[in-house]
Amino acid sequence: MNQLLDFKQIEQQEQTLHLSTRNVVSFVKETCDSFQDLSEKKHIDFVFESYAADLELTLDFDKIERVLYNLLSNAFKFTPKGGKIRLKVFSQMDEQNPDQHWLCVSVKDTGIGIAQDKHSQIFERFYQEETQNSIMNPGSGIGLSIAQEFVVMHGGKLLVDSEPGKGSTFIMYLPLVEAPSSQVVFLQEERAEAAPLLTENLGSDPVALIQPSDC
Repeated sequence: MNQLLDFKQIEQQEQTLHLSTRNVVSFVKETCDSFQDLSEKKHIDFVFESYAADLELTLDFDKIERVLYNLLSNAFKFTPKGGKIRLKVFSQMDEQNPDQHWLCVSVKDTGIGIAQDKHSQIFERFYQEETQNSIMNPGSGIGLSIAQEFVVMHGGKLLVDSEPGKGSTFIMYLPLVEAPSSQVVFLQEERAEAAPLLTENLGSDPVALIQPSDC
């Protein structure tokens, strides 16, 4: 019902961003923590990684939380028992505009995957993928559509890379318009050749959080 109301408001252009500033890394980590019980119940290896310990951004965190919740819920829904899910926070330089950097949050799973010809359709309103009844929880079919709208409202984009039988990776891109250049370099995954600065296994056998001082 909330998704239907959100979609109606978006169509009427009544949705606005309610912005606040906070540490986006700890915020994403807190959202991941809410899935720890589910990961243990399904025996899924759930890992959180970040290439920065602290990054202050101004966002509508309620909407971003709902995007993350949608992506993670789908990952757990379509990943079988014993599978793997990894959420990663990093930055990426825009290939066409070197002055533009993105905060990227990727959710990668070892689930059933999505056919190439369905990649655009899954973001359409009321779309329902045909799959096994044992793993499908029918809903309104507009979760990803709303998630994409929320990301676009921030000037970002939501993309998917997936193949049947090989899992899926959804990446949310948010513009890094406020981050100092030193933080952008600090975040970039391709320049962090070693392990990420923060990592935690949130599955059935969690390990201690690795802080920068431990690296």
